[in-house]
Amino acid sequence: MNFSRREFLHRGGAAMAGVAMMSKMSLGGAATALGDIPLGFQAFEIIPDLHQDWDGTLRQMVAMGYKIIDMVAMNPYATRTGKELRAELTRVGLDCSVCHFGYAAWNSSLGPTVDYAKALGVRHVICGPRPKMTTSDDWRTMAEDLNRFGAASKRAGLTMAYHNHEIELIRTPQGDIPWDLLMAYTDPSIVRFQIDVGNLTFGGGDAVEYFRKYNNRYFSFHAKDFMPGKAAVPVGSGILDWKQIFQLARQAKVESCIAEVGAYSASTLDGASLERSELTILESYKRSAEWLLAYQDEG
Repeated sequence: MNFSRREFLHRGGAAMAGVAMMSKMSLGGAATALGDIPLGFQAFEIIPDLHQDWDGTLRQMVAMGYKIIDMVAMNPYATRTGKELRAELTRVGLDCSVCHFGYAAWNSSLGPTVDYAKALGVRHVICGPRPKMTTSDDWRTMAEDLNRFGAASKRAGLTMAYHNHEIELIRTPQGDIPWDLLMAYTDPSIVRFQIDVGNLTFGGGDAVEYFRKYNNRYFSFHAKDFMPGKAAVPVGSGILDWKQIFQLARQAKVESCIAEVGAYSASTLDGASLERSELTILESYKRSAEWLLAYQDEG
Protein backbone atom coordinates (compact mmCIF):
# COMPACT_ATOMS: atom_id res chain seq x y z
CA MET A 1 0.00 0.00 0.00
CA ASN A 2 1.61 3.22 -1.13
CA PHE A 3 -0.70 5.94 0.15
CA SER A 4 -2.04 6.99 3.52
CA ARG A 5 -5.59 6.83 4.80
CA ARG A 6 -5.84 10.63 4.54
CA GLU A 7 -4.60 10.50 0.94
CA PHE A 8 -7.23 7.85 0.20
CA LEU A 9 -9.90 10.11 1.66
CA HIS A 10 -8.64 12.92 -0.56
CA ARG A 11 -8.85 10.73 -3.63
CA GLY A 12 -11.52 8.33 -2.59
CA GLY A 13 -15.02 7.45 -3.58
CA ALA A 14 -14.68 4.93 -6.36
CA ALA A 15 -13.84 2.05 -4.03
CA MET A 16 -16.96 2.28 -1.90
CA ALA A 17 -18.89 -0.46 -3.72
CA GLY A 18 -18.84 -3.68 -1.76
CA VAL A 19 -18.17 -2.22 1.69
CA ALA A 20 -20.95 -3.27 4.03
CA MET A 21 -21.54 -2.85 7.68
CA MET A 22 -24.01 -3.89 10.31
CA SER A 23 -25.09 -1.48 13.01
CA LYS A 24 -27.46 -3.21 15.39
CA MET A 25 -25.49 -6.00 16.96
CA SER A 26 -25.25 -6.22 20.73
CA LEU A 27 -22.57 -3.94 22.13
CA GLY A 28 -22.05 -6.05 25.21
CA GLY A 29 -18.62 -7.13 26.38
CA ALA A 30 -15.78 -6.15 28.65
CA ALA A 31 -15.90 -2.63 30.02
CA THR A 32 -13.43 -0.13 28.60
CA ALA A 33 -11.89 3.03 29.96
CA LEU A 34 -15.25 4.63 29.10
CA GLY A 35 -17.39 2.11 30.94
CA ASP A 36 -20.03 0.56 28.69
CA ILE A 37 -18.86 2.42 25.58
CA PRO A 38 -17.55 -0.24 23.17
CA LEU A 39 -13.93 -0.48 22.07
CA GLY A 40 -13.24 -0.31 18.36
CA PHE A 41 -10.32 -0.16 15.95
CA GLN A 42 -9.51 1.77 12.78
CA ALA A 43 -10.07 -0.41 9.72
CA PHE A 44 -7.36 1.12 7.54
CA GLU A 45 -4.38 -0.03 9.57
CA ILE A 46 -4.98 -3.78 9.31
CA ILE A 47 -5.41 -3.80 5.52
CA PRO A 48 -2.00 -5.46 4.80
CA ASP A 49 -2.85 -8.22 7.31
CA LEU A 50 -6.31 -8.70 5.80
CA HIS A 51 -4.76 -9.20 2.37
CA GLN A 52 -2.75 -12.06 3.83
CA ASP A 53 -5.43 -13.60 6.05
CA TRP A 54 -8.86 -11.99 5.98
CA ASP A 55 -10.75 -14.24 8.37
CA GLY A 56 -7.85 -14.87 10.73
CA THR A 57 -7.03 -11.17 11.10
CA LEU A 58 -10.61 -10.18 11.90
CA ARG A 59 -10.83 -12.99 14.45
CA GLN A 60 -7.57 -11.83 16.04
CA MET A 61 -9.03 -8.35 16.50
CA VAL A 62 -12.14 -9.76 18.16
CA ALA A 63 -10.01 -11.99 20.40
CA MET A 64 -8.11 -8.89 21.57
CA GLY A 65 -11.38 -7.43 22.85
CA TYR A 66 -12.44 -5.17 19.99
CA LYS A 67 -16.19 -5.05 19.41
CA ILE A 68 -16.52 -2.59 16.53
CA ILE A 69 -14.67 -1.68 13.36
CA ASP A 70 -14.39 1.93 12.19
CA MET A 71 -14.72 1.30 8.48
CA VAL A 72 -13.04 3.00 5.54
CA ALA A 73 -14.45 2.40 2.06
CA MET A 74 -11.54 0.79 0.23
CA ASN A 75 -10.10 -2.61 -0.64
CA PRO A 76 -10.04 -5.33 0.55
CA TYR A 77 -13.35 -4.48 2.21
CA ALA A 78 -14.73 -3.25 -1.10
CA THR A 79 -14.00 -6.53 -2.87
CA ARG A 80 -17.06 -7.97 -1.12
CA THR A 81 -20.66 -7.08 -1.66
CA GLY A 82 -22.51 -5.34 1.12
CA LYS A 83 -24.44 -8.47 1.98
CA GLU A 84 -21.30 -10.62 2.02
CA LEU A 85 -19.32 -8.25 4.21
CA ARG A 86 -22.21 -7.76 6.62
CA ALA A 87 -22.47 -11.51 7.04
CA GLU A 88 -18.73 -11.95 7.56
CA LEU A 89 -18.49 -9.23 10.19
CA THR A 90 -21.52 -10.61 11.99
CA ARG A 91 -20.03 -14.08 11.93
CA VAL A 92 -16.78 -12.99 13.61
CA GLY A 93 -18.57 -10.72 16.11
CA LEU A 94 -17.84 -7.21 14.85
CA ASP A 95 -20.27 -4.30 14.70
CA CYS A 96 -19.92 -1.07 12.75
CA SER A 97 -21.88 2.16 12.77
CA VAL A 98 -19.42 4.43 10.94
CA CYS A 99 -17.95 4.43 7.45
CA HIS A 100 -15.37 6.89 6.09
CA PHE A 101 -15.65 7.91 2.44
CA GLY A 102 -13.41 10.11 0.33
CA TYR A 103 -14.44 13.64 -0.55
CA ALA A 104 -15.10 12.72 -4.18
CA ALA A 105 -17.75 10.20 -3.16
CA TRP A 106 -19.82 13.00 -1.65
CA ASN A 107 -19.00 15.77 -4.09
CA SER A 108 -19.37 13.80 -7.32
CA SER A 109 -21.70 10.95 -6.35
CA LEU A 110 -23.68 12.21 -3.37
CA GLY A 111 -26.91 10.41 -4.18
CA PRO A 112 -25.36 6.98 -4.80
CA THR A 113 -23.09 7.41 -1.78
CA VAL A 114 -26.03 8.13 0.52
CA ASP A 115 -27.92 5.19 -0.95
CA TYR A 116 -24.95 2.92 -0.47
CA ALA A 117 -24.37 4.05 3.10
CA LYS A 118 -28.00 3.31 3.85
CA ALA A 119 -27.55 -0.16 2.41
CA LEU A 120 -24.54 -0.69 4.68
CA GLY A 121 -26.65 -0.11 7.75
CA VAL A 122 -24.30 2.50 9.23
CA ARG A 123 -25.61 5.44 11.24
CA HIS A 124 -22.72 7.86 10.67
CA VAL A 125 -20.86 8.73 7.49
CA ILE A 126 -17.58 10.64 7.41
CA CYS A 127 -16.35 12.83 4.59
CA GLY A 128 -12.63 13.16 4.00
CA PRO A 129 -10.95 16.53 3.35
CA ARG A 130 -10.96 18.10 -0.09
CA PRO A 131 -7.58 17.99 -1.87
CA LYS A 132 -5.24 20.99 -1.77
CA MET A 133 -6.61 22.67 1.33
CA THR A 134 -4.41 25.67 2.12
CA THR A 135 -6.15 28.97 2.84
CA SER A 136 -8.81 29.95 5.35
CA ASP A 137 -11.26 30.33 2.47
CA ASP A 138 -10.51 26.76 1.42
CA TRP A 139 -11.59 25.54 4.85
CA ARG A 140 -14.68 27.76 4.93
CA THR A 141 -15.81 26.29 1.63
CA MET A 142 -15.05 22.82 3.00
CA ALA A 143 -17.44 23.64 5.83
CA GLU A 144 -20.05 24.70 3.28
CA ASP A 145 -19.59 21.37 1.51
CA LEU A 146 -20.07 19.50 4.79
CA ASN A 147 -23.30 21.41 5.39
CA ARG A 148 -24.51 20.45 1.92
CA PHE A 149 -23.55 16.81 2.37
CA GLY A 150 -24.95 16.84 5.89
CA ALA A 151 -28.35 18.07 4.77
CA ALA A 152 -28.60 15.28 2.19
CA SER A 153 -27.41 12.72 4.73
CA LYS A 154 -29.93 13.86 7.33
CA ARG A 155 -32.78 13.46 4.86
CA ALA A 156 -31.62 9.86 4.44
CA GLY A 157 -31.47 9.26 8.19
CA LEU A 158 -27.68 9.45 8.40
CA THR A 159 -25.36 11.75 10.34
CA MET A 160 -22.58 13.48 8.41
CA ALA A 161 -19.29 13.89 10.27
CA TYR A 162 -15.67 14.90 9.78
CA HIS A 163 -12.52 13.29 11.21
CA ASN A 164 -9.33 15.25 11.82
CA HIS A 165 -5.81 14.42 10.75
CA GLU A 166 -2.90 16.77 11.47
CA ILE A 167 -3.65 19.29 8.74
CA GLU A 168 -6.68 20.71 10.55
CA LEU A 169 -4.44 21.97 13.37
CA ILE A 170 -1.83 23.72 11.20
CA ARG A 171 -2.45 27.46 10.85
CA THR A 172 -3.40 28.79 7.45
CA PRO A 173 -1.40 31.62 5.87
CA GLN A 174 -4.16 33.89 7.22
CA GLY A 175 -3.47 32.72 10.78
CA ASP A 176 -6.57 30.55 11.34
CA ILE A 177 -6.77 27.02 12.73
CA PRO A 178 -8.79 24.97 10.21
CA TRP A 179 -10.44 22.92 13.01
CA ASP A 180 -11.84 26.16 14.45
CA LEU A 181 -13.09 27.22 11.03
CA LEU A 182 -14.86 23.91 10.46
CA MET A 183 -16.54 24.18 13.83
CA ALA A 184 -17.56 27.79 13.25
CA TYR A 185 -18.96 27.37 9.74
CA THR A 186 -20.74 24.01 9.99
CA ASP A 187 -24.30 23.59 11.21
CA PRO A 188 -24.27 21.59 14.50
CA SER A 189 -27.66 20.10 13.67
CA ILE A 190 -26.34 18.31 10.58
CA VAL A 191 -22.55 17.99 10.97
CA ARG A 192 -20.79 16.15 13.80
CA PHE A 193 -17.11 15.42 14.38
CA GLN A 194 -14.89 12.49 15.28
CA ILE A 195 -11.87 13.79 17.16
CA ASP A 196 -8.53 12.01 16.81
CA VAL A 197 -6.51 13.12 19.83
CA GLY A 198 -3.23 11.73 18.51
CA ASN A 199 -3.46 13.30 15.07
CA LEU A 200 -4.45 16.55 16.73
CA THR A 201 -1.37 16.46 18.97
CA PHE A 202 0.92 15.61 16.06
CA GLY A 203 -0.46 18.65 14.26
CA GLY A 204 0.56 20.88 17.16
CA GLY A 205 -2.77 21.13 19.01
CA ASP A 206 -3.65 20.41 22.63
CA ALA A 207 -5.92 17.36 22.76
CA VAL A 208 -7.50 18.26 26.10
CA GLU A 209 -8.10 21.87 25.04
CA TYR A 210 -9.83 20.88 21.80
CA PHE A 211 -11.82 18.09 23.40
CA ARG A 212 -13.08 20.57 25.98
CA LYS A 213 -13.58 23.49 23.60
CA TYR A 214 -15.98 21.63 21.28
CA ASN A 215 -17.24 18.98 23.67
CA ASN A 216 -20.81 19.16 22.33
CA ARG A 217 -19.78 18.46 18.71
CA TYR A 218 -18.11 15.04 19.04
CA PHE A 219 -19.98 11.76 18.58
CA SER A 220 -16.89 9.51 18.66
CA PHE A 221 -13.16 9.69 19.21
CA HIS A 222 -10.00 7.98 18.09
CA ALA A 223 -7.75 6.98 20.96
CA LYS A 224 -4.36 7.40 19.33
CA ASP A 225 -1.33 8.10 21.49
CA PHE A 226 1.67 10.32 20.84
CA MET A 227 5.32 10.24 21.86
CA PRO A 228 7.74 12.91 20.59
CA GLY A 229 10.33 11.44 18.26
CA LYS A 230 8.40 8.23 17.58
CA ALA A 231 6.30 7.44 14.54
CA ALA A 232 3.83 5.29 16.50
CA VAL A 233 3.25 3.87 19.97
CA PRO A 234 0.50 1.68 21.44
CA VAL A 235 -2.29 3.52 23.23
CA GLY A 236 -1.20 4.21 26.80
CA SER A 237 2.50 4.37 25.93
CA GLY A 238 2.71 8.06 25.06
CA ILE A 239 2.35 11.42 26.76
CA LEU A 240 -1.36 12.19 26.33
CA ASP A 241 -3.42 13.00 29.43
CA TRP A 242 -5.80 10.06 29.15
CA LYS A 243 -7.51 10.70 32.46
CA GLN A 244 -8.78 14.08 31.26
CA ILE A 245 -9.44 12.80 27.74
CA PHE A 246 -11.64 9.97 29.02
CA GLN A 247 -13.48 12.32 31.36
CA LEU A 248 -14.19 14.69 28.47
CA ALA A 249 -15.23 11.79 26.24
CA ARG A 250 -17.78 10.71 28.82
CA GLN A 251 -19.07 14.27 29.12
CA ALA A 252 -19.41 14.41 25.33
CA LYS A 253 -21.43 11.17 25.46
CA VAL A 254 -19.35 9.66 22.67
CA GLU A 255 -20.69 6.46 21.18
CA SER A 256 -17.37 4.74 20.63
CA CYS A 257 -13.70 4.71 21.54
CA ILE A 258 -11.65 3.78 18.46
CA ALA A 259 -8.06 2.65 18.98
CA GLU A 260 -5.59 3.72 16.31
CA VAL A 261 -1.90 2.79 16.25
CA GLY A 262 -0.52 3.52 12.77
CA ALA A 263 2.48 5.74 12.13
CA TYR A 264 1.89 9.46 11.71
CA SER A 265 4.67 9.82 9.17
CA ALA A 266 8.37 9.20 8.67
CA SER A 267 9.14 12.69 9.95
CA THR A 268 7.73 15.51 12.03
CA LEU A 269 6.05 18.50 10.43
CA ASP A 270 9.43 20.26 10.69
CA GLY A 271 11.18 17.47 8.81
CA ALA A 272 12.91 15.72 11.73
CA SER A 273 13.08 11.93 11.36
CA LEU A 274 10.78 9.81 13.51
CA GLU A 275 11.80 6.49 15.06
CA ARG A 276 9.78 3.66 13.55
CA SER A 277 7.97 1.25 15.84
CA GLU A 278 9.51 -2.18 16.39
CA LEU A 279 6.01 -3.61 16.88
CA THR A 280 3.73 -4.91 14.19
CA ILE A 281 0.34 -3.23 13.80
CA LEU A 282 -1.39 -6.26 15.29
CA GLU A 283 0.93 -6.31 18.32
CA SER A 284 0.37 -2.58 18.83
CA TYR A 285 -3.39 -3.16 18.67
CA LYS A 286 -3.11 -6.01 21.17
CA ARG A 287 -1.17 -3.88 23.67
CA SER A 288 -3.57 -0.99 23.14
CA ALA A 289 -6.61 -3.16 23.82
CA GLU A 290 -5.03 -4.61 26.95
CA TRP A 291 -4.34 -1.13 28.29
CA LEU A 292 -7.71 0.34 27.34
CA LEU A 293 -9.65 -2.59 28.80
CA ALA A 294 -7.67 -2.51 32.04
CA TYR A 295 -7.63 1.27 32.47
CA GLN A 296 -9.03 2.73 35.69
CA ASP A 297 -9.13 6.41 36.67
CA GLU A 298 -6.80 7.08 39.56
CA GLY A 299 -8.62 9.24 42.05
